Amino acid sequence: MALLTALLLLAPPRSVPVLLDASVAAHAKLKRVDVSIGIVTTLRTTSARSQAHLQFIRPDELRLTVAEPAQRNQAASRKLYSLSGQRVIAVDQVEGEYTTRKFPFPGALPLAERFAASAGAYGDAVGAILNPNELNSFYANFRNLSDFRIVDKPGVIELFRSIKSATITIDLGAKDMLLRRVTLQSPGSLLDWKYTYSAAPAKLAPPAIAGLHLVEALTARATPPRYADAQAKSLAHRSELAYRDLGSAAVDYNGRDGMGQFWVAGGNFRERAAEFEWIYAGNVLSVRAKGVLYRGKISKSRVPTALDKLGVAPQPMLLQLLQGRNPMGTLLTTDALVRLAGNLALGDSPAKILEIKSAGVTVNALVRDRDGLLASVRSSIIDQHGAVAMREELTYKYTSVNHALPAGTFAALTGMAKPLPPVMPPKKQ
Repeated sequence: MALLTALLLLAPPRSVPVLLDASVAAHAKLKRVDVSIGIVTTLRTTSARSQAHLQFIRPDELRLTVAEPAQRNQAASRKLYSLSGQRVIAVDQVEGEYTTRKFPFPGALPLAERFAASAGAYGDAVGAILNPNELNSFYANFRNLSDFRIVDKPGVIELFRSIKSATITIDLGAKDMLLRRVTLQSPGSLLDWKYTYSAAPAKLAPPAIAGLHLVEALTARATPPRYADAQAKSLAHRSELAYRDLGSAAVDYNGRDGMGQFWVAGGNFRERAAEFEWIYAGNVLSVRAKGVLYRGKISKSRVPTALDKLGVAPQPMLLQLLQGRNPMGTLLTTDALVRLAGNLALGDSPAKILEIKSAGVTVNALVRDRDGLLASVRSSIIDQHGAVAMREELTYKYTSVNHALPAGTFAALTGMAKPLPPVMPPKKQ
């Protein structure tokens, strides 16, 4: 009996505050982590699910992947963020694009603060593992609550509290005190974080970016339109992929503002119309407008503003490609209803009509069966009485798709040139 009493006195206390403090201390000691996080949040009738994979090596290496399936009014998303020293790379694996930045972080800035400053908010479920201070703040909500039961289960210590119809469950690793699961449940709401740890790598590999498009900023995750059926959704998606994977093209166009041609390949762009011609290649923009030639070095993000100052309005599809926007994706607005409206033969190139109808606007997009590219886009503005108030149509004839363009296609315009007008950098959104 005396021996049992002595052992009980030596055993660590089992109060909730002590266990939570031990968990914070355990996380603070982590130098390397590899953890998968399942996240479920439900509020009344709305539920959101996501999966995160967090890896870090303190003090300055981190990799976070966040995947969200298609769910209520939201498209599927899979994004990867990588931090190594001062370099941050963000990858959108659904859109097939990436962006990269270098930040002059102070050497002593903690990893969590570096990541927040460069990539933005990362969510409470991730923050609980990445930053011990955030975990401590989260635990503070429960430290002084009474009526917790402490239950030993295989591999975990469970902290459980049930008051009326609300329950709190916190699972800690029995051996390492790392957070394993949090479940907060009440009528109409649920928060569930589940953590699965793996052996941490010795070094984090840089993200694979081969074949992805470099953009100024990742495309904002748009709420998808409504589709009348699976065929309409499949056709729209095929067209989006066709433009995402477009390596090069030579296109003749016709529209309200006249006829012209444009060429794109490998980050180079050219347009020729009756009133102007411009070429952007190798960070050099040359423009001939109103009989005057202009030339100068300029970043791609400033090209539209420079053209505007010279009185040049780029063809809409070419402008979208220059800005890293998807020509089909820009038509698929949040409030639209998309349906397959028929078939049309374009000589030896059959196409399908995709009707995209939203408040006050109806767009008929003619999508080529051959490759999913747009053969024409007809936009009709509908007045309050349901009549067509204005109609505009753009047609496209592709003379080359994903084939090498002739040498010299993107050679700068020659002749005595004036400097480009000064252009301020675009404002960050």
